[in-house]
Amino acid sequence: MNRTVVVFMMSFLLICTTQVTATGASPVLITEVGTVSPDFIEIQNVYQTTADTSGWVVALNDGVVASVNNVHPILWYLPDSIGPGEILYRDDSTWGNDIVWPSSGPNWAMIVDDQGNIADFVSWKYGEAELGLLSVTINGFPITLGDAWTGPSFNPAGIGAGRSFQRHGESDGNTAADWVVAEWSMGTKNENLTVPFVPEPSTLALLGMGAVGLFTYAWRKRRRR
Repeated sequence: MNRTVVVFMMSFLLICTTQVTATGASPVLITEVGTVSPDFIEIQNVYQTTADTSGWVVALNDGVVASVNNVHPILWYLPDSIGPGEILYRDDSTWGNDIVWPSSGPNWAMIVDDQGNIADFVSWKYGEAELGLLSVTINGFPITLGDAWTGPSFNPAGIGAGRSFQRHGESDGNTAADWVVAEWSMGTKNENLTVPFVPEPSTLALLGMGAVGLFTYAWRKRRRR
């Protein structure tokens, strides 16, 4: 095969991989939260490539005082990378101190990347007005909610012993609709969560156009011989 075509194909495949990985939300998301003994939080890399999480932290709303701007004094510093589909979690015994989440809230949890951006966020039982007042400092970065969450908090109706609220579906909408109450599955993939996440339609269209372009280029090169 012509060397130019080979180089073009390799470059296109690299772009494809990058686009699929970067589609939509962060590759690492909060996937499960437990508020009935034990309190816990679970995260997962929902993409098909290793995620660079150097400098990322997980922060929790401290349930001792019901205030949207009260941050738990302990942060979870993530490892430098998280593999495809890999699941990590911490509970009361491994967080470093009691998480102290009332079973029905209100509370929140978030992942903050090494640039101070909210990589993921989930809130339960806070009102929209209260979320709009969120303004905290995490890992040295000033944090406000912005577009990391839209609409009302998740309402964990039906929460109780042996149950948690869990992410489901195949994409992240940054809304309460991403979450359901179910039998807790800490440390294993949620039953109704599809991973790796499906690329958004815009990304699929981009990849399709790239494939057509590659085919056309190769066909023209072949005709010139």
